[in-house]
Amino acid sequence: MNTYTIWVCQVCMLHHANGECGDCYAEEGHDREPFNLYHPKDITMGLLDELHDCILDRDGSAIECGCEERGFSWSSCQGCGSTLGGSRYAFTAWES
Repeated sequence: MNTYTIWVCQVCMLHHANGECGDCYAEEGHDREPFNLYHPKDITMGLLDELHDCILDRDGSAIECGCEERGFSWSSCQGCGSTLGGSRYAFTAWES
């Protein structure tokens, strides 16, 4: 199975974490349905352990770190395509 990292906006991240976000996509400047570019079962929150560039725990798993969040960015969300600026959060996309 192939995997790759996508970077998504806070709306997509919260929608994935909570299963919904109410009318969050109706906010001014963010008019996109969360994860409209992906089927929700095709993604998981966070980076794969081997993609972390931080300190690892004894068992080889990543210790809580900042690798999975990028600060303010104007880059488009890779989950919904919104160009609203803000933090971006790492997700892993899976394709067979």
